[in-house]
Amino acid sequence: MEYDLLFSLINKQDWKEVTSSGQLKSITQDDDGYLTCLESNELEKYANTIYSSSEELLLIVIDPLRIQSPIKKANEEGFSVFRVFGSIPLDAVIDKITLKKGKKGFSVHIKHHD
Repeated sequence: MEYDLLFSLINKQDWKEVTSSGQLKSITQDDDGYLTCLESNELEKYANTIYSSSEELLLIVIDPLRIQSPIKKANEEGFSVFRVFGSIPLDAVIDKITLKKGKKGFSVHIKHHD
């Protein structure tokens, strides 16, 4: 794999709904559904473009090694994303971080330590 961690963004109030089955899934997921994930360098721009009307988001940190579902790279609305088809087990979720919108939008800074 070419990525260490994957990140997904959801509206904070949707967390219970997207995890009610014991798995993390897209809120709009049907049988062919997928969860959109990103690498850290796309997060801030993605949050401020796709979630511009939201005031509070959850940044979901995911360990891709714990995902059994297929992952495919795609281009979505000008962003390089990873689509996880199916659900993600909750033990793949490493952390949930609340992001609050500031005067200049969402601010996301991820530092990797090797």
